[in-house]
Amino acid sequence: MTTEILRSMLYCGSDITRDLEYVIFDEVHYINDKERGHVWEQVLIMLPAHVCVVLLSATVPNTIEFADWLGRTHQRKVYVVTTFQRPVPLQHFLYTGKGGGSRDNRFKILNADKWLMGGYLKAKESIKPDSQKIDHLKRNDLLPVVAFTFSRQKCDNNAINLTNLDLTTQKEKSHISMFFNKCIRCLKEPDQKIPQVLTTRDILNRGIGVHHSGILPIIKEIVEMLFQPTFFATETFAMGVNMPARTVVFDSIRKHDGKELRDLEPAEYIQMAGRAGRRGLDTEGTVIILCKFGLPSEENLKKMMLGKPSQLVSQFRLTYGMVLSLLRVESLTVEGMMSRSFGE
Repeated sequence: MTTEILRSMLYCGSDITRDLEYVIFDEVHYINDKERGHVWEQVLIMLPAHVCVVLLSATVPNTIEFADWLGRTHQRKVYVVTTFQRPVPLQHFLYTGKGGGSRDNRFKILNADKWLMGGYLKAKESIKPDSQKIDHLKRNDLLPVVAFTFSRQKCDNNAINLTNLDLTTQKEKSHISMFFNKCIRCLKEPDQKIPQVLTTRDILNRGIGVHHSGILPIIKEIVEMLFQPTFFATETFAMGVNMPARTVVFDSIRKHDGKELRDLEPAEYIQMAGRAGRRGLDTEGTVIILCKFGLPSEENLKKMMLGKPSQLVSQFRLTYGMVLSLLRVESLTVEGMMSRSFGE
């Protein structure tokens, strides 16, 4: 469930919360989110004393500080379990190919956490103005791939533009088609013929899926369940959907965050790049950054790929809604909530 739903249940004193033994917070670094982080903090404060919590994240630098706050808040021991090594190591590349003789122009710039200056310089030398075309991944056995594109429209356009790409066998096509038809049977007949449904059926048959917030929930779920050779997604896909691939491709390393166009933060890059490399299937994961519009600077790449994720910072805020909701909670006052916040 979403954290908002759990918060509502805690405010209402739902019977279900009394029977809880464990709550698992996946991607707990979301507590840094300016819009929703305060909800996570409220839930951690309000959970009954008997509930054990498990917090998961690949990008929390100040774990001891956060664990110390949680332990003091609930008067419980908190065990911090940390690993600095990925089970499947990542290799990071710049791709400067433009088709023809340059179509295999892929240069390694980061091996685990070691910066490879030689690879960056070779990538710089290889840049040529030309039209871009990729079949590099298929020929080099780098499928399945998740391609991150920081625009819903671009995700859709990329999938539609790949009309000549067919990655599935006849047997796979038959399986995909049967599964898709079975899933959409629950929709009314006119709804089965809306453009998004028809387009998705076509591209899924060829091994291509699209996943972003503009996709109908039923289509999104079908795509997740069928996830196979190749895939276009916005960054929300990196949060909470466990679908690793052999390769991750970044269409760009710049995104618009609602206020400005900026480079990806280290935590964002780690989250998305971390989808590469499947346990038990791949000896290493491959991360490829496309250089469509020139080479990113060495400084910017190092900052994004080797920089430390942002510290967890309290986003706690006092709202009228929270004050009113707390009037229904016998065990906690507004002052009590404030004094227990991570900010305090």
